[in-house]
Amino acid sequence: MKRWFILIVALVFCSFYSVGEVWGRDRKALPPPTDTLYAHTLSDMAFDHYIKGDLDAALECYRRVCEVASHLKDTACWSTALSSMGAIYRRKQMPDSCLACYQEALRLAEHTRNYAEQANLLSNIALHYMSVRQTDKAVSIGENAVAVALQSGEMEAIMFASYAGSSIYFRNGAYAKGIRVMKSLVEEARRQDKPQYMLRGYRIMLQMFDRRGLRDSVNHYMNEMDSTLSVLPSYTREAAMALEQQAIIYTKYRNNRKSLEVYKTLLRHGGGGNLTLDKIYLGMARNYSGMRDYLHAMKTYDRAMKTADSLYAVKLSHQDSVFNKRIEAKDEALAESKSRQNLLRQEIHSLRRILYASLAIAGLVIAGLLYLYGRNVFKSR
Repeated sequence: MKRWFILIVALVFCSFYSVGEVWGRDRKALPPPTDTLYAHTLSDMAFDHYIKGDLDAALECYRRVCEVASHLKDTACWSTALSSMGAIYRRKQMPDSCLACYQEALRLAEHTRNYAEQANLLSNIALHYMSVRQTDKAVSIGENAVAVALQSGEMEAIMFASYAGSSIYFRNGAYAKGIRVMKSLVEEARRQDKPQYMLRGYRIMLQMFDRRGLRDSVNHYMNEMDSTLSVLPSYTREAAMALEQQAIIYTKYRNNRKSLEVYKTLLRHGGGGNLTLDKIYLGMARNYSGMRDYLHAMKTYDRAMKTADSLYAVKLSHQDSVFNKRIEAKDEALAESKSRQNLLRQEIHSLRRILYASLAIAGLVIAGLLYLYGRNVFKSR
């Protein structure tokens, strides 16, 4: 009797174990959610979603990054993910969530002593307060951001903090303080021998001086920009954008000849800044017209229109290509989804068969036990 009972219990256990093995097969195949590589992969996926404009999917990925990073106690990864979430909330017009993410990221960054990251977060918080018209907080935090950025010594952080601080001052009417911040940026870039950042500082200062109508200061910093351009080792995007600013100012002050020379320089290098080739030809044509050289003006206007048509055709072709790729990606995703559904159906059918078989065996076992129990009772009587 005892042997039969042990055998029956073993059969029941094996039946339910097989059900559990099938049920947990897919769960065992999942990667552990506490891997650093897993967190960085999620970050890359989130950034791809952000670039494509799918903000909700990007937010979901960054939330998962925060969960993994918090489990691993990776404060740097955690802080970066929170900062990215703050930028997404800002684009989604959700200021409270944006500020909460930035402040939590700043709290984490302070533990890592990453001054560049702290400066970027402080700058974003200052700009946030400026956008909601809390000027006093914006000015105070902006000043702190500039100080922390200078402490880091990283020019990109110093550039962003200086730009944020000067723009806050400028919007608040404190023009002299805004210009002073940009001058400190230029001096730091000169000390670190990074002329590309000097050009970016000069460009912002020229916009400020031009807006205030300070012609002498504009002329001075135009010359400073020329001197800096002459020592650049190669033609860069910063150089192109500096030349574009010079062309705009020369045209505004009716110095068509110098403006034309700048546009020709841009044309020789193929642009590289914000202006496309058709805009460069258009600027040249306007300068020819200002110099009353109407023959060259008409030819250049015609060249500008042909270039614009060509660029527009290229843009349409690129958009068609991107659209077709998106359709192909959707089709592949749909096919993969259908394949997964079929596999899931097969797993469900297999699970049902095993479950029914297990229930049948369990029923037979119970019936056998009841039969043996009744038989023993009958014998005892």
